[in-house]
Amino acid sequence: MLRAYSILHALIIALLIATVSGGLIMYFSLQQKLAAHYLWKNRVIENSHSGLQLIMGQSGRMESGKEALVDLFDNQKDSVRLVKKNWGLFEVAVSEAMAREHRHQKMALLGTPLLPESRLALYLAEQNKPLALCGKTILKGTCYLPRSGVKRAYIEGQNFEGNELVNGEKRTSQKRLPPLNESLKKVNLAYLNADFGATDSVVQFDDWQGDTLRHSFAHKTVVLTETGPIRLAGITLEGNVIVVSQTEVNIGSDAILNDLIVYAPTVYIEAGFEGAIQVFADESIHVSEGVRLRYPSTLGLYKRTAGTTDALVLSEKSRIAGVVFCQKIADGRLPLRVVIEKDALVEGQVYVDAELDMKGRIYGSLYCNKFNLKTPSSVYENHLLNVEINADSLSDHFVGVGLVNESAEKAIVKWLQ
Repeated sequence: MLRAYSILHALIIALLIATVSGGLIMYFSLQQKLAAHYLWKNRVIENSHSGLQLIMGQSGRMESGKEALVDLFDNQKDSVRLVKKNWGLFEVAVSEAMAREHRHQKMALLGTPLLPESRLALYLAEQNKPLALCGKTILKGTCYLPRSGVKRAYIEGQNFEGNELVNGEKRTSQKRLPPLNESLKKVNLAYLNADFGATDSVVQFDDWQGDTLRHSFAHKTVVLTETGPIRLAGITLEGNVIVVSQTEVNIGSDAILNDLIVYAPTVYIEAGFEGAIQVFADESIHVSEGVRLRYPSTLGLYKRTAGTTDALVLSEKSRIAGVVFCQKIADGRLPLRVVIEKDALVEGQVYVDAELDMKGRIYGSLYCNKFNLKTPSSVYENHLLNVEINADSLSDHFVGVGLVNESAEKAIVKWLQ
């Protein structure tokens, strides 16, 4: 009896040992599989970042709108699908890494870092007239000025109040502004001409049923278009969306708009609107009082018709972080004017191939043909009154665009979905 009990006891112990051993073997096997799983998962994440860096490094050589499949390390194990396309003044980069059963995608909006030589405060074209400063006017940073220089002046009952006319290096400007980047103009004029991309998904705005569209940049661009006016009010549009009207777009204060692009001859943004959008027009853009356009936003005017003088207006207390530009394309005798009203602020890059009525502030860079200050009592040529143009107030982390020259160097503006 005792012997039988001993055998039973031994069998139980053997069974326990076998169970524990088997459990340990299964545990360590599972641990190895999990470790391998997470190793490959982390590997594709790192590869997607590498692919994005590859796009940035080869931005000038990689054709926009094309797809490339790249074997990162020539081992047939680490593949990335790379896509780059224009997005207004910026570029969208998509990097999708693939390895075994794993996939990971990174998408980013790319721009151009501002090099020290491009971080000027003012470039005022040579018009054979000096720049006159009045009131509490601040010019801080490198300034390209006419040969006749800069002087103090007295207008509207106000003398210049500062100790120095220019707080920064002074250089001599040329008769013409550095030309605007032609490659940027080409892609945006195409949409203004309703010449859509081959892969765009075009939908008539009036036929679209809904009030919310959030569209990933991983898919085809959705173009909402109409021959007549479009009003964006009580609507949410975010992501990979373009709105095109052949007449006018009116943006209401209650619209929720982020990352999309608007193209129309005339664009009107109502007071109180806040969002991050790129706007392109060829007749006029009017930004009402108190509008806030978050980084990275764009207001771009390619003036192709004559007749409207105040073609681009930033009203009082409006604010935009990004890029503002106006380029005169059509020949016309009427002067073209851009207006930046009192207490309006632009943080970024401003390029005005026209007359500028400047009453607000620019934290960043301004290229301008001529100042034309209009007050209730008179009009003053090449005068600035209570204005601030300050290159040092722009963040060192600001990423803009190559407005006046191409740049092979790219940087991430923001991550996309």
